[in-house]
Amino acid sequence: MNNQKELVDFIFKYCVNRIDTFALQTDDGSYTRISRSLEEKDVIEHLEYSKTVAVYQLDKENNIKNIVFDIDSYGAEKKAEIIYDFLAKHFSQSAAALEYTGGRGYHVWLFFENKVPASVGRFIAKKVLEKVQLDCEIFPKQDALSHSTPYGSAVRLPFGFHRKYRQPSRFIKPENVLEIKPFTVPKFLINKITSETQNSLSASTVSANLCSSTLKLKKAAFLRCPAIDEIINNGVEVGERDESAFALARFYRDLGLTFDETVILLDAWNRKNAVPLDQKQLIKCVRSGFKQGKIYAFGCSSIKNNDVLKKYCIKHYAACKIKYLSAKAEKVEAVPVI
Repeated sequence: MNNQKELVDFIFKYCVNRIDTFALQTDDGSYTRISRSLEEKDVIEHLEYSKTVAVYQLDKENNIKNIVFDIDSYGAEKKAEIIYDFLAKHFSQSAAALEYTGGRGYHVWLFFENKVPASVGRFIAKKVLEKVQLDCEIFPKQDALSHSTPYGSAVRLPFGFHRKYRQPSRFIKPENVLEIKPFTVPKFLINKITSETQNSLSASTVSANLCSSTLKLKKAAFLRCPAIDEIINNGVEVGERDESAFALARFYRDLGLTFDETVILLDAWNRKNAVPLDQKQLIKCVRSGFKQGKIYAFGCSSIKNNDVLKKYCIKHYAACKIKYLSAKAEKVEAVPVI
Protein backbone atom coordinates (compact mmCIF):
# COMPACT_ATOMS: atom_id res chain seq x y z
CA MET A 1 0.00 0.00 0.00
CA ASN A 2 1.14 3.52 -0.78
CA ASN A 3 0.93 6.47 1.57
CA GLN A 4 -1.02 9.58 0.62
CA LYS A 5 2.02 11.59 -0.50
CA GLU A 6 3.14 8.84 -2.85
CA LEU A 7 -0.33 8.69 -4.39
CA VAL A 8 -0.54 12.48 -4.80
CA ASP A 9 2.89 12.54 -6.45
CA PHE A 10 1.95 9.65 -8.72
CA ILE A 11 -1.32 11.28 -9.80
CA PHE A 12 0.25 14.63 -10.66
CA LYS A 13 3.19 13.03 -12.44
CA TYR A 14 1.37 10.41 -14.51
CA CYS A 15 -2.38 11.12 -14.51
CA VAL A 16 -2.77 14.90 -14.56
CA ASN A 17 -1.92 16.61 -17.85
CA ARG A 18 -4.15 19.67 -18.22
CA ILE A 19 -4.19 21.48 -14.89
CA ASP A 20 -6.11 24.71 -15.60
CA THR A 21 -9.51 23.01 -15.30
CA PHE A 22 -10.95 19.70 -14.08
CA ALA A 23 -14.28 18.00 -13.38
CA LEU A 24 -16.12 16.66 -10.35
CA GLN A 25 -18.38 13.62 -10.34
CA THR A 26 -21.90 14.12 -9.00
CA ASP A 27 -24.01 11.57 -7.15
CA ASP A 28 -25.77 10.49 -10.36
CA GLY A 29 -22.43 9.64 -11.98
CA SER A 30 -22.30 12.65 -14.29
CA TYR A 31 -19.55 15.28 -14.25
CA THR A 32 -19.42 19.04 -13.82
CA ARG A 33 -16.47 21.03 -15.14
CA ILE A 34 -14.71 23.30 -12.64
CA SER A 35 -13.28 26.51 -14.11
CA ARG A 36 -10.15 26.80 -11.99
CA SER A 37 -6.81 25.09 -11.67
CA LEU A 38 -6.53 21.69 -10.03
CA GLU A 39 -4.74 21.98 -6.70
CA GLU A 40 -3.06 19.47 -4.42
CA LYS A 41 -5.87 19.81 -1.89
CA ASP A 42 -8.36 18.68 -4.57
CA VAL A 43 -6.39 15.49 -5.12
CA ILE A 44 -6.10 14.92 -1.38
CA GLU A 45 -9.87 15.32 -1.00
CA HIS A 46 -10.27 12.88 -3.89
CA LEU A 47 -8.11 10.33 -2.07
CA GLU A 48 -10.09 10.94 1.12
CA TYR A 49 -13.39 10.38 -0.77
CA SER A 50 -14.82 13.82 0.03
CA LYS A 51 -14.92 14.60 -3.71
CA THR A 52 -14.29 12.64 -6.88
CA VAL A 53 -12.05 14.29 -9.45
CA ALA A 54 -11.79 13.67 -13.18
CA VAL A 55 -9.14 15.26 -15.39
CA TYR A 56 -9.04 16.22 -19.06
CA GLN A 57 -6.39 14.16 -20.79
CA LEU A 58 -5.54 16.42 -23.72
CA ASP A 59 -3.47 19.52 -23.10
CA LYS A 60 -3.86 22.58 -25.30
CA GLU A 61 -1.33 21.15 -27.77
CA ASN A 62 -3.37 17.91 -28.08
CA ASN A 63 -0.74 15.84 -26.29
CA ILE A 64 -1.42 13.19 -23.63
CA LYS A 65 0.37 11.38 -20.81
CA ASN A 66 -1.70 8.20 -20.88
CA ILE A 67 -4.46 6.25 -22.55
CA VAL A 68 -7.22 4.41 -20.70
CA PHE A 69 -9.22 1.38 -21.80
CA ASP A 70 -12.68 1.55 -20.20
CA ILE A 71 -14.32 -1.89 -19.97
CA ASP A 72 -17.91 -2.00 -18.64
CA SER A 73 -19.38 -4.87 -20.65
CA TYR A 74 -20.18 -8.43 -19.61
CA GLY A 75 -17.04 -10.21 -18.40
CA ALA A 76 -15.33 -6.86 -17.83
CA GLU A 77 -12.73 -8.15 -15.38
CA LYS A 78 -11.54 -10.93 -17.67
CA LYS A 79 -11.40 -8.62 -20.67
CA ALA A 80 -9.47 -6.02 -18.67
CA GLU A 81 -6.97 -8.66 -17.58
CA ILE A 82 -6.42 -9.70 -21.22
CA ILE A 83 -5.68 -6.11 -22.23
CA TYR A 84 -3.43 -5.56 -19.21
CA ASP A 85 -1.47 -8.77 -19.87
CA PHE A 86 -0.97 -7.78 -23.51
CA LEU A 87 0.35 -4.34 -22.53
CA ALA A 88 2.63 -5.82 -19.89
CA LYS A 89 4.06 -8.28 -22.42
CA HIS A 90 4.42 -6.07 -25.49
CA PHE A 91 5.11 -2.64 -24.01
CA SER A 92 6.53 -2.93 -20.54
CA GLN A 93 5.72 -5.01 -17.50
CA SER A 94 5.60 -1.82 -15.44
CA ALA A 95 3.96 0.66 -17.85
CA ALA A 96 0.38 -0.48 -17.36
CA ALA A 97 -2.08 -0.62 -14.46
CA LEU A 98 -5.30 -2.55 -13.98
CA GLU A 99 -7.88 -0.61 -11.96
CA TYR A 100 -11.23 -1.57 -10.49
CA THR A 101 -13.25 1.63 -10.93
CA GLY A 102 -15.62 1.24 -8.00
CA GLY A 103 -18.46 1.08 -10.49
CA ARG A 104 -19.52 -1.44 -13.11
CA GLY A 105 -16.17 -2.06 -14.68
CA TYR A 106 -12.44 -1.71 -14.98
CA HIS A 107 -9.86 0.70 -16.37
CA VAL A 108 -6.58 -0.35 -17.92
CA TRP A 109 -4.04 2.46 -17.98
CA LEU A 110 -1.00 2.74 -20.23
CA PHE A 111 1.38 5.48 -19.06
CA PHE A 112 3.81 7.33 -21.35
CA GLU A 113 7.14 8.69 -20.17
CA ASN A 114 7.11 11.34 -22.88
CA LYS A 115 3.96 13.17 -23.90
CA VAL A 116 2.59 11.93 -27.22
CA PRO A 117 -0.05 13.32 -29.59
CA ALA A 118 -3.52 12.09 -28.68
CA SER A 119 -3.87 10.70 -32.21
CA VAL A 120 -0.79 8.55 -31.61
CA GLY A 121 -2.07 7.27 -28.26
CA ARG A 122 -5.45 6.40 -29.73
CA PHE A 123 -3.80 4.69 -32.70
CA ILE A 124 -1.80 2.52 -30.31
CA ALA A 125 -4.93 1.73 -28.27
CA LYS A 126 -6.90 0.71 -31.36
CA LYS A 127 -4.08 -1.56 -32.49
CA VAL A 128 -4.00 -3.18 -29.05
CA LEU A 129 -7.75 -3.90 -29.23
CA GLU A 130 -7.30 -5.36 -32.71
CA LYS A 131 -4.58 -7.69 -31.44
CA VAL A 132 -6.58 -8.93 -28.45
CA GLN A 133 -9.80 -8.99 -30.50
CA LEU A 134 -11.78 -7.00 -27.95
CA ASP A 135 -13.78 -3.80 -28.08
CA CYS A 136 -14.18 -1.10 -25.44
CA GLU A 137 -14.13 2.66 -25.00
CA ILE A 138 -10.79 4.40 -25.33
CA PHE A 139 -9.90 7.56 -23.43
CA PRO A 140 -9.23 10.14 -24.66
CA LYS A 141 -12.10 9.93 -27.11
CA GLN A 142 -10.66 12.68 -29.32
CA ASP A 143 -7.57 12.98 -31.50
CA ALA A 144 -7.64 16.73 -31.01
CA LEU A 145 -9.60 19.47 -29.28
CA SER A 146 -12.15 21.40 -31.31
CA HIS A 147 -14.52 24.31 -30.84
CA SER A 148 -17.37 21.94 -30.05
CA THR A 149 -15.16 19.93 -27.62
CA PRO A 150 -12.69 22.51 -26.25
CA TYR A 151 -11.69 20.30 -23.29
CA GLY A 152 -12.19 16.80 -24.64
CA SER A 153 -13.31 13.91 -22.50
CA ALA A 154 -12.42 13.59 -18.83
CA VAL A 155 -11.25 10.44 -17.09
CA ARG A 156 -11.76 9.82 -13.39
CA LEU A 157 -8.59 9.77 -11.31
CA PRO A 158 -7.71 6.43 -9.68
CA PHE A 159 -7.94 5.77 -5.93
CA GLY A 160 -11.16 7.73 -5.60
CA PHE A 161 -14.78 6.99 -4.71
CA HIS A 162 -17.44 6.28 -7.32
CA ARG A 163 -20.25 8.59 -6.23
CA LYS A 164 -23.00 6.70 -8.04
CA TYR A 165 -22.09 3.14 -7.09
CA ARG A 166 -20.68 4.08 -3.68
CA GLN A 167 -17.51 2.02 -3.96
CA PRO A 168 -13.82 3.03 -3.88
CA SER A 169 -11.53 2.39 -6.83
CA ARG A 170 -8.20 0.64 -6.49
CA PHE A 171 -5.30 -0.68 -8.50
CA ILE A 172 -5.33 -4.46 -8.79
CA LYS A 173 -2.04 -4.64 -10.69
CA PRO A 174 0.34 -3.33 -9.52
CA GLU A 175 -0.77 -2.63 -5.97
CA ASN A 176 2.19 -0.31 -5.42
CA VAL A 177 2.35 2.71 -7.76
CA LEU A 178 6.10 2.98 -7.20
CA GLU A 179 6.42 -0.10 -9.41
CA ILE A 180 5.03 1.82 -12.40
CA LYS A 181 7.60 2.96 -14.93
CA PRO A 182 5.97 4.55 -18.00
CA PHE A 183 6.66 3.47 -21.55
CA THR A 184 8.82 5.72 -23.73
CA VAL A 185 7.39 6.02 -27.23
CA PRO A 186 10.34 6.46 -29.65
CA LYS A 187 10.25 9.65 -31.70
CA PHE A 188 10.53 7.75 -34.99
CA LEU A 189 7.43 5.76 -34.03
CA ILE A 190 5.50 8.92 -33.17
CA ASN A 191 6.42 10.37 -36.56
CA LYS A 192 5.45 7.16 -38.36
CA ILE A 193 2.09 6.88 -36.61
CA THR A 194 1.39 10.59 -37.09
CA SER A 195 2.00 10.19 -40.80
CA GLU A 196 -0.32 7.19 -40.99
CA THR A 197 -3.09 8.80 -38.97
CA GLN A 198 -3.02 12.36 -40.29
CA ASN A 199 -6.13 11.81 -42.41
CA SER A 200 -8.12 11.24 -39.21
CA LEU A 201 -7.31 14.69 -37.83
CA SER A 202 -9.97 17.35 -38.15
CA ALA A 203 -8.13 19.53 -40.67
CA SER A 204 -7.37 16.53 -42.87
CA THR A 205 -10.96 15.34 -42.58
CA VAL A 206 -11.97 18.57 -44.27
CA SER A 207 -9.70 17.78 -47.22
CA ALA A 208 -11.02 14.22 -47.40
CA ASN A 209 -14.62 15.42 -47.45
CA LEU A 210 -13.92 17.97 -50.15
CA CYS A 211 -12.46 15.24 -52.33
CA SER A 212 -15.52 12.99 -52.21
CA SER A 213 -17.24 12.60 -55.56
CA THR A 214 -20.39 14.56 -54.73
CA LEU A 215 -18.62 17.43 -52.99
CA LYS A 216 -15.94 17.63 -55.67
CA LEU A 217 -18.56 18.56 -58.24
CA LYS A 218 -20.09 21.20 -55.98
CA LYS A 219 -16.67 22.56 -55.06
CA ALA A 220 -15.63 22.78 -58.69
CA ALA A 221 -18.76 24.78 -59.47
CA PHE A 222 -18.67 27.09 -56.48
CA LEU A 223 -14.95 27.82 -56.58
CA ARG A 224 -15.24 29.21 -60.09
CA CYS A 225 -16.77 32.21 -58.31
CA PRO A 226 -13.89 34.72 -58.26
CA ALA A 227 -15.61 36.85 -55.62
CA ILE A 228 -15.60 33.97 -53.14
CA ASP A 229 -12.04 33.12 -54.16
CA GLU A 230 -10.85 36.63 -53.32
CA ILE A 231 -12.62 36.70 -49.95
CA ILE A 232 -11.20 33.28 -49.00
CA ASN A 233 -7.67 33.90 -50.24
CA ASN A 234 -7.11 37.51 -49.23
CA GLY A 235 -9.36 38.20 -46.25
CA VAL A 236 -11.49 41.32 -45.88
CA GLU A 237 -11.58 44.71 -44.18
CA VAL A 238 -13.03 45.38 -40.72
CA GLY A 239 -16.52 46.35 -41.88
CA GLU A 240 -16.85 43.23 -44.04
CA ARG A 241 -15.88 40.50 -41.58
CA ASP A 242 -19.26 39.48 -40.17
CA GLU A 243 -21.00 39.35 -43.55
CA SER A 244 -18.09 37.44 -45.07
CA ALA A 245 -17.91 34.92 -42.21
CA PHE A 246 -21.66 34.32 -42.47
CA ALA A 247 -21.48 33.86 -46.26
CA LEU A 248 -18.48 31.52 -46.03
CA ALA A 249 -20.21 29.45 -43.35
CA ARG A 250 -23.16 28.98 -45.69
CA PHE A 251 -20.78 28.22 -48.55
CA TYR A 252 -18.95 25.49 -46.63
CA ARG A 253 -22.17 24.11 -45.14
CA ASP A 254 -23.60 23.64 -48.61
CA LEU A 255 -20.45 21.78 -49.62
CA GLY A 256 -21.38 19.26 -46.93
CA LEU A 257 -18.82 20.22 -44.29
CA THR A 258 -19.59 19.88 -40.61
CA PHE A 259 -19.73 22.76 -38.15
CA ASP A 260 -16.28 21.90 -36.72
CA GLU A 261 -14.71 21.58 -40.17
CA THR A 262 -16.14 24.94 -41.16
CA VAL A 263 -14.74 26.55 -38.01
CA ILE A 264 -11.29 25.17 -38.84
CA LEU A 265 -11.38 26.71 -42.31
CA LEU A 266 -12.76 30.02 -41.06
CA ASP A 267 -10.09 30.16 -38.36
CA ALA A 268 -7.45 30.06 -41.10
CA TRP A 269 -9.37 32.62 -43.17
CA ASN A 270 -9.84 34.93 -40.17
CA ARG A 271 -6.06 35.27 -39.76
CA LYS A 272 -5.90 36.79 -43.25
CA ASN A 273 -8.24 39.63 -42.33
CA ALA A 274 -6.84 43.11 -41.75
CA VAL A 275 -8.09 42.79 -38.16
CA PRO A 276 -9.26 39.26 -37.23
CA LEU A 277 -12.70 38.79 -35.75
CA ASP A 278 -13.00 37.97 -32.08
CA GLN A 279 -13.22 34.18 -31.74
CA LYS A 280 -16.65 34.28 -30.08
CA GLN A 281 -18.03 36.46 -32.86
CA LEU A 282 -16.56 34.15 -35.50
CA ILE A 283 -18.29 31.14 -33.91
CA LYS A 284 -21.53 33.13 -33.75
CA CYS A 285 -21.33 33.81 -37.50
CA VAL A 286 -20.74 30.12 -38.23
CA ARG A 287 -23.70 29.11 -36.08
CA SER A 288 -25.91 31.58 -37.93
CA GLY A 289 -24.76 30.16 -41.25
CA PHE A 290 -25.62 26.63 -40.15
CA LYS A 291 -29.24 27.36 -39.27
CA GLN A 292 -31.80 25.36 -41.22
CA GLY A 293 -33.95 26.84 -43.95
CA LYS A 294 -33.65 27.76 -47.61
CA ILE A 295 -33.01 31.36 -46.71
CA TYR A 296 -29.50 30.31 -45.71
CA ALA A 297 -28.70 28.31 -48.86
CA PHE A 298 -25.61 29.69 -50.56
CA GLY A 299 -25.82 31.00 -54.10
CA CYS A 300 -24.51 33.74 -56.33
CA SER A 301 -27.11 36.10 -54.87
CA SER A 302 -25.45 35.67 -51.47
CA ILE A 303 -22.71 37.97 -52.77
CA LYS A 304 -24.32 40.05 -55.51
CA ASN A 305 -27.32 41.10 -53.38
CA ASN A 306 -25.31 41.83 -50.27
CA ASP A 307 -24.66 45.55 -49.81
CA VAL A 308 -21.34 44.88 -48.08
CA LEU A 309 -19.97 42.14 -50.33
CA LYS A 310 -21.39 42.96 -53.76
CA LYS A 311 -18.28 44.97 -54.62
CA TYR A 312 -16.44 41.65 -54.99
CA CYS A 313 -19.05 40.40 -57.44
CA ILE A 314 -18.93 43.66 -59.41
CA LYS A 315 -15.13 43.62 -59.48
CA HIS A 316 -14.94 40.14 -61.00
CA TYR A 317 -18.12 40.11 -63.05
CA ALA A 318 -16.44 40.15 -66.46
CA ALA A 319 -14.31 37.10 -65.63
CA CYS A 320 -17.02 35.22 -63.74
CA LYS A 321 -17.98 31.91 -65.34
CA ILE A 322 -21.04 31.42 -63.17
CA LYS A 323 -23.59 34.16 -62.82
CA TYR A 324 -25.90 32.16 -60.61
CA LEU A 325 -25.95 28.61 -59.25
CA SER A 326 -28.98 27.10 -57.60
CA ALA A 327 -30.02 23.55 -56.84
CA LYS A 328 -31.81 23.49 -60.22
CA ALA A 329 -29.02 25.36 -62.05
CA GLU A 330 -31.45 28.16 -62.98
CA LYS A 331 -30.00 31.35 -64.45
CA VAL A 332 -31.15 34.82 -63.43
CA GLU A 333 -30.05 38.33 -64.31
CA ALA A 334 -26.63 39.08 -62.85
CA VAL A 335 -25.37 42.29 -61.28
CA PRO A 336 -24.53 44.82 -64.00
CA VAL A 337 -20.98 46.07 -64.31
CA ILE A 338 -20.64 49.51 -62.74
